[in-house]
Amino acid sequence: MKIIQMLILLTAIVLLGCQSGSSTLPDNGETIVNGDNVSQILDKPWQLTGMIRDGNEIKLVDDSEVTILFNAEGKVAGGASVNRYFGDYELKETNLVLSGPGFGSTMMAGPEEMMTQEHLYLELLGKTNRISFSTAGMTLFADGNSVILKFEKMEE
Repeated sequence: MKIIQMLILLTAIVLLGCQSGSSTLPDNGETIVNGDNVSQILDKPWQLTGMIRDGNEIKLVDDSEVTILFNAEGKVAGGASVNRYFGDYELKETNLVLSGPGFGSTMMAGPEEMMTQEHLYLELLGKTNRISFSTAGMTLFADGNSVILKFEKMEE
């Protein structure tokens, strides 16, 4: 009897341990990107439509353009409001690994609200570690959904 109780306890511990390290996908019907379907997001420009941090939606600056593009060679680039940014990415199973602690970027100045948005976007982008997609949209997010970046496909 003690063996059965011990097995039940061990099983519960293992399941709870797996659950706490798992990511939660925003409930939007999108599919998690992995090695088999990553081609669905590659070499397509995506426009930022929303930023959420710790459950709070952050209003985007009117007429700003924040974009992202992943290519098959492991490069990521885009516009961050004023400046262009670039870096590397790697997809390990379903985990997105972005380059180092930051991205390279051009160094132009712009209106204060655009520069503030740019810094926040790059900070939040650096915290994401998963990608999901649908036919019209793509979401980058962090485990626990503390950061969610929503994009829609741009016309090519």
